[in-house]
Amino acid sequence: MRTSVNNWSSAGPQGSAYTPLIDGIAWSVPPGTSAYTRPVQLVEQLEQLGVIAPETQFVHAGKAPSADSLHRRARWSFLPTRPSGSDAWAVLSPVFFGSRKVVWTDFYDDWSIAPDINPVYRQIARVTYQSVSRGHRNSAIMTVNTSYMASRLRLPPASVVPNGVDPALANVARSGDASRRVILLGRFMEGRTDWALMDRIVRFGGFDEVVIGAPGDSIRMSQLIASWRTTGSVPSVLVYPWLDSTALGALIGENTACLIPHVVDDYTRSQDLMKCYQMAALGVPVIIPPELWPERLVVPNTLPIERAAAVGSSRLLTDQERADVVRKHSWRARAEQIASTIHQGGREAS
Repeated sequence: MRTSVNNWSSAGPQGSAYTPLIDGIAWSVPPGTSAYTRPVQLVEQLEQLGVIAPETQFVHAGKAPSADSLHRRARWSFLPTRPSGSDAWAVLSPVFFGSRKVVWTDFYDDWSIAPDINPVYRQIARVTYQSVSRGHRNSAIMTVNTSYMASRLRLPPASVVPNGVDPALANVARSGDASRRVILLGRFMEGRTDWALMDRIVRFGGFDEVVIGAPGDSIRMSQLIASWRTTGSVPSVLVYPWLDSTALGALIGENTACLIPHVVDDYTRSQDLMKCYQMAALGVPVIIPPELWPERLVVPNTLPIERAAAVGSSRLLTDQERADVVRKHSWRARAEQIASTIHQGGREAS
């Protein structure tokens, strides 16, 4: 389930309820990247709401842009810095945090301990978090994705703006058969995937079929797939390079569940797992360590790890329940919460 990143040139809709208050974005999303991430989704929705000004400049840190994306309004530097000038910036990465005031700052996941963040940026994030927790706030409006991050940074509970979901998922048709099926969606990686947990549930869950989407290049994952196939632990093991929403819908039947085999540690507690929102919008029960289920996502069909073999006893959500999920948890709803706060802050500052 992937969404295309635009060219980062915003133009709010005519008649928007919001005055543009942001004309610069500092983040770690390279131009031309195809990604389904929190900053991308929030920025796209804030563009549509008119909070982000036309011809906004985007600055990113991380991998340099490819040659075919250099024409876009973006600037890149290995050591992240923001241009001087306007303070009407939003910062959506801890590596850009500084002393200059900005309109809005958003921190998601704990980059200081993230296994997939490079060591330099982990250290910068650590310094940033320490600075914020000691009371240095570079903007009046600071948001985070989880209560863990709010506590980590000593921010109030009101700063928590959870992740969201694409409403289109609630309209995906489900046409899978009644096989006892478990779906695993990448990416699987050292430091976040609980390999032993995944293996135990797949082998002893009594499944007819395990479906793996985007297994990635992890050697451990390849070894597990080979083992399941050679030992016959599961009658059918299907592996796909990628599963879009339509393909997922074709797999979802009355006895289908999704397994999210994450380790339980501070890093995974800092995340607000988007797969949970996506599966809720599709109406699929999720097998997950209870500590990692998003605290504000309330659905009747989760399956804690100890009930992994109970697939079939936890029903699919109805179409109305799926619609309720996306109404409450859409990215637009999240962006409107942020937009209202930003706009209120802008009026108070004027």
